[in-house]
Amino acid sequence: MASGKLEVQLVDAQGIKEKGFLGCLNCFNPRNHVSMMDPYVLIQYGNQERTSSVAQGKGKKLIWNEAFTFDVEHPGSEDHTYKLVFRIMDKHKLSQDDYVGQTT
Repeated sequence: MASGKLEVQLVDAQGIKEKGFLGCLNCFNPRNHVSMMDPYVLIQYGNQERTSSVAQGKGKKLIWNEAFTFDVEHPGSEDHTYKLVFRIMDKHKLSQDDYVGQTT
C-alpha cells in the first residue's frame, strides 16, 4: 500500500444564494451586492476534515484561495471509497452556524 499527500486548492464559489428569515433578503434589491453571509467551507476526505477561513469578496463571487493537505493511501480499504465533500456553512457569532449547501 502506498501513502502520500493530497493537496486541495479551494479557490472560489459563485452563485451561492443566501438563506435568511424570508429567503434571500438581498434578492429584493438587485443592485445590492453586499453579502450578509460569512461563508466558510468544511472539506472532508474520509475521516479527515479541514476548515477554511471566512471568504473574501462579499457578493456574487466568494474567494478563499487556500490550500489544504490530506493524508491518502492507495489502494484504500475495500469498504471505504473516499470522496472530497465540500460543505459551505454560514458563520454566526451568537448562534449555531447555518448549513448553506454541499457538493462532492
